[in-house]
Amino acid sequence: MRIIKKKFSIALCLMLAIAMCSLSIVNTAALSMLSADVADNSDLKTKIGYIDFSYCYKSKTLGENVKQDLKNVEKYIKQTKKYSLSDLNKLIKKADKASFDTYSISKGTDYSKYLPTSKVQLNSYEKKVFNSNPTYGMVVLVQADYANKQEKNRFGSNTMGTNGDAFRHALWNAMGARGTSVKYMEQFATAHEKGSRNYNPRSVDTQMDLKNNAIGRNLLKSMKFPNRPPNGMTIPFIITTNIANAVNSGKMVRYVDVKKQKKYNKLIKTNSSSKN
Repeated sequence: MRIIKKKFSIALCLMLAIAMCSLSIVNTAALSMLSADVADNSDLKTKIGYIDFSYCYKSKTLGENVKQDLKNVEKYIKQTKKYSLSDLNKLIKKADKASFDTYSISKGTDYSKYLPTSKVQLNSYEKKVFNSNPTYGMVVLVQADYANKQEKNRFGSNTMGTNGDAFRHALWNAMGARGTSVKYMEQFATAHEKGSRNYNPRSVDTQMDLKNNAIGRNLLKSMKFPNRPPNGMTIPFIITTNIANAVNSGKMVRYVDVKKQKKYNKLIKTNSSSKN
């Protein structure tokens, strides 16, 4: 009888130990998730401080609705020491679901050569992502404007299927992920493709954009940044340089050989050409 009781006690202790271990794992996971949320929120000031407001206001291609959002945010953070993402989201007007989707920045311009820089340019999928977190959405549009300009400055034009196209998408995703989160940027970039009028998941241009989007976000993870950047352009410079080097070394994909005027029906590696 004592032997049975002893075995029962041992079994009970083992069961309790397993239960405590399982509870510990669950608690650790929960704490890990909580820590990630807290860290993300505590990093908010850094992310907002990462925006060069004066640079944005001078932009001729950034939407006026985005500039107004930026002004509201800048004024608020100057007056408020402690603020949350929820506080900032209340300041930003959501993308109007009822407004029409436009695919041009100006009359006669092919929207597919650009990334969205205004709320009225967003497709229905992008609007849903934008409205889920307007502050992050604002940042993504600001970085889209930056990526459009950097491609044109570096490659001479904004085109499709080229080195510049690969550079633009990867830069947008790296900069956007840095200013928001990798998950949010992935959702927005995927919505940009999925909401296109000519969306075809099997098309070479869609596959190119999705691949380069992912490469840009992944490259960000391996980049090293100074704890105290000397100025506001240090981080953008580091990211832009890394993305440009990745294009030059064939780490991204394209499908058009502009020099030979050939179009490929499959993806090829990017190259070191400085022009599209």
